[in-house]
Amino acid sequence: MIVLLTPERLGAIKEAAKRLLAKPNPNIRELAEVTGKFVAAFHGCLYGHLHYRQLESDKISAVKKSQGDYDAPVTLSNLAQQDLHWWIHNIENAKNPINHPNPTIILESNMGWGAVYQTNKLGVDGPTMNSNYTLTPLK
Repeated sequence: MIVLLTPERLGAIKEAAKRLLAKPNPNIRELAEVTGKFVAAFHGCLYGHLHYRQLESDKISAVKKSQGDYDAPVTLSNLAQQDLHWWIHNIENAKNPINHPNPTIILESNMGWGAVYQTNKLGVDGPTMNSNYTLTPLK
């Protein structure tokens, strides 16, 4: 089984994203309305939750800067604009299977600088976070 959004809902989400993208400086309220539509569509859009966070971040920053005035303008970052483009180009094909197949690869990590895949262990060379890292096999 697959969860799908209705054609009306798909169209409304796509048009809302287009309208927001077309405005040079929308207000915070308009941004909140669009992100609300995105969040409400997550159940029928498998990857939707990966493409709204920058919009939400821009909204939160703008609300703090305006001291809670939702009618204040917000400037959308490049990443937020990319998220809007994603919704415009992908929402019509959105779906979410109810049952997901078992993964073919499991990558485990302890949230540190290493990972394990089957019997292969990977780690990061470099003493600080500002270094360029290369994953290398650990012994």
